[in-house]
Amino acid sequence: MTGKAYQRIQMKNHWDVLKKDWLLWNNLLRDETGLGRDTLTGAISASDEW
Repeated sequence: MTGKAYQRIQMKNHWDVLKKDWLLWNNLLRDETGLGRDTLTGAISASDEW
């Protein structure tokens, strides 16, 4: 679709990196760390105790 030819290993490496980043971000949003996200500003928010 992009007109560029990528090898399978290049695509797999890219997918693995994106998956790792997504899992980290998803864990932050699910309050596993006590952090949250302000929906108005998009900033990461934390309680005073944190």
